[in-house]
Amino acid sequence: MPPELIENILDFVHDDPESLYAASLVCRAWVSTPRYHMFHRTIIRDIEDPFQENVTSFLSLCSSPHGTILPVIRCAILCIHHAEKLIEVIKVLAHAESLS
Repeated sequence: MPPELIENILDFVHDDPESLYAASLVCRAWVSTPRYHMFHRTIIRDIEDPFQENVTSFLSLCSSPHGTILPVIRCAILCIHHAEKLIEVIKVLAHAESLS
C-alpha cells in the first residue's frame, strides 16, 4: 500500500486516540502520523491524582535519546503547581522548535 494512502487513512481518524494508538504500534512506517495527531496539543500536569499526573512521564520521555515527541508538539498546556517541575518542563519545551 502506498505510504500516502496510509497517511490519508490515519489523518481520517485524527480524532480517535484509540485508533491512533493502535496504528502507531503496527510498524515504524506508521508512527509519525499518529504521533503528530496525538501530541500536537499536549497537556502536562502535576496534580495529585496519579492517573492524571504526567509531568514525570513527559520529562522522562523527552530526556530519552529515543524520545521523538518534542518536534511534533505545537501547543503545550501546562497545569503544573510545583515551581521546580514547571521550570524543568519550560527548559525542555524551550527546545521544541515547533511550538507556536
